Amino acid sequence: MSKGELIKNMEVEFSPTWDKRNSKVTYMEAFGRLMAGITPYLGLPEDNTPESIQRKKLKEWAVQSYKNAVDPESPDCLLWNGSNQTLVDAAYIAQSFMRAPEGSWNLLDKTTQQRYIDNFKGLRSIRPAYNNWLLFRAMIETFFCMGRGRSGSFFFIRQP
Repeated sequence: MSKGELIKNMEVEFSPTWDKRNSKVTYMEAFGRLMAGITPYLGLPEDNTPESIQRKKLKEWAVQSYKNAVDPESPDCLLWNGSNQTLVDAAYIAQSFMRAPEGSWNLLDKTTQQRYIDNFKGLRSIRPAYNNWLLFRAMIETFFCMGRGRSGSFFFIRQP
């Protein structure tokens, strides 16, 4: 993804029971979950060990991948609207920023940060069901509350 080739090269297989939603959600799902898992490792302090040198390279690839995910000119710009599933997968990206900002959010340029803020805000149009999807909404709103994208307004859940 750091080369802008994720969508071109990632083979996607679907279950026979696939619900026919927009298949482009799979790329954000893969990226979001990967980054949520790897950012604590990327946020570790650097030193001169071979592992740290390798981690530094992974961090560079991650930063470029984060940029490509929201750059409308990138072939790997992810699907940020058109599917409710995006709320779930974007929450993992927000989680990656919260888990280790020093290995993710703090390394991004201001334009890329603003693109994430804008895309996260755009997901507020998705009304989560009264189930575990409330947690995905909460992860994104928590990101805003942590001061890494103050929004000025908050999404409130209405009870059914």
